[in-house]
Amino acid sequence: MIIRKYGYDLKKLASLRNIIVHKQPNKIIAEPTEFAVKQIQHIKNALISPPRVFPKFSTDVKIFDTNDSIASVVEFMYSNSYSQVPIYCNSTFKGLLTTNTVSQWLGSCVKDDIFSLKDTSISQVLQYAEDKNNYKFISKNFNLSDIVDVFDKLINTKGKYEAILITENGNESESILGIMTIWDLPKINELINT
Repeated sequence: MIIRKYGYDLKKLASLRNIIVHKQPNKIIAEPTEFAVKQIQHIKNALISPPRVFPKFSTDVKIFDTNDSIASVVEFMYSNSYSQVPIYCNSTFKGLLTTNTVSQWLGSCVKDDIFSLKDTSISQVLQYAEDKNNYKFISKNFNLSDIVDVFDKLINTKGKYEAILITENGNESESILGIMTIWDLPKINELINT
């Protein structure tokens, strides 16, 4: 991603370098400006030490257990304007509960018209998930620029990650340190471009 992003600049700087190196004796054809030098340093820093997802996207992520009532998670999602939350059974990751999954479950209850949010467990609702691979775990050292590629590849394959979950080493068994969604792309691009 970084090479692609700076590809045009790198080609122009390479041309400048070639002109300077292959100059004729006692004839100055070109000199690097202060802007060019700063641009080279900026690209070098982006290549050597690109921004990472952590701590930029660290946050306290509320998790729920499959045995919790759907009422508790729906209330949490509503009050925080969240559209997905991680679900565990004991300490094993079971998937993301999304607003779409809740909607599918509610649709299945319409005929009976009798259900209780408080008496329905998350595990009962999670069965209505349309896409069980709607998440990705990544390491906290994951390059921010590569996140854009992750979302790009997914869009091009008509897939959809509801969330990218950040852990120490990218393993499902580790505590979640942060969460990213496609709605974070503007912030990601801003961080990459600074």
